[in-house]
Amino acid sequence: MRKCAQMALLVVMVGCGAQHGLFSTSGESAQALLPHPGCIDIVSGRALTEAGTSDQDLLYLVIVLPGLKARGSGSTSDYGRYVTTLTFRWETDTGSVSVPVRWDRQRDTVSVSNQTFVRSKGNVLVVRRESDGALTAKQVGSLAHANGAAVLDHLRQQLPSDELIASLQLQDAR
Repeated sequence: MRKCAQMALLVVMVGCGAQHGLFSTSGESAQALLPHPGCIDIVSGRALTEAGTSDQDLLYLVIVLPGLKARGSGSTSDYGRYVTTLTFRWETDTGSVSVPVRWDRQRDTVSVSNQTFVRSKGNVLVVRRESDGALTAKQVGSLAHANGAAVLDHLRQQLPSDELIASLQLQDAR
């Protein structure tokens, strides 16, 4: 009897943390950018609406903070029941700068500041912190199974006259 009660408690505890919606998020990989503070963050997971699907790259975030001098960075991830919240932080001489990104996996929308995008219409987002501190985002097409270098190549093809994008390189690729 005691083993059954322990097993029931285990099932309840595991079930409480389950992700729901159209997708589940399983992890991320990030690469730092140069010469400006920023990163490319690739969010992986799988569709919950299709049985037997494996993990795939679902969202590509390119975050750039031109004009800032960062001396440290970090990020947090919260894979909630229906929403994945990613918060990127950079430490500067004047304080901390945060860039929160919210992916509603039930509606399949990604929100940055006051902008919301339908992820199925493009899974690549460029987020910039403007000189006044405002965050602006742009949806730039879709990719599948791309690494950081391929993301930058994609952006350069899609935004050929964007000087900031043209200047970016991966920190590890120097």
